[in-house]
Amino acid sequence: MCLLIQENGILTECTLSTYMIESMMPFEMSDEEVANRIIIDSKCLKEVWFDFDAAATELEIAFNSNSLRLSTVSSYAKIDYEFNNNINVVYDFVSHKDQTNCYQMQLMKLSYKALMQSSQVSIRVRENGLLSIQFLIRLEDNQNAYAEFFCVANYDTDSSQ
Repeated sequence: MCLLIQENGILTECTLSTYMIESMMPFEMSDEEVANRIIIDSKCLKEVWFDFDAAATELEIAFNSNSLRLSTVSSYAKIDYEFNNNINVVYDFVSHKDQTNCYQMQLMKLSYKALMQSSQVSIRVRENGLLSIQFLIRLEDNQNAYAEFFCVANYDTDSSQ
């Protein structure tokens, strides 16, 4: 698409490139499609987020039958946080299979503002690695709002080894 604007003898040209996609991943996530999920208090995730290394390029999310582990690795350090399913900040935990996926930290950082406003966070992962993070945000008039982010895994570490 090309847009030409002429004003006061000045011509401005703007070209937008568009691409035809061959297929699009469906972003609905029914309970049957969810391999693993956790609903957790936002306070602890905020603390974890502050401790992550800003130089990290990937966030690893690993579910097993008893816990969720979040890890970052950079040239400076490896940081791991594990949330057991029986601690008081975990409201719901379901793990149908052990699963480890990596996500671009640059994309995960886009959810930061929603995390800072939220009171609870739901993290759900499909078998194919599609990640859904839903933030519960309490509004001033005692209503709830939700912000949801989706991210496709870079790769499944369980199958790449």
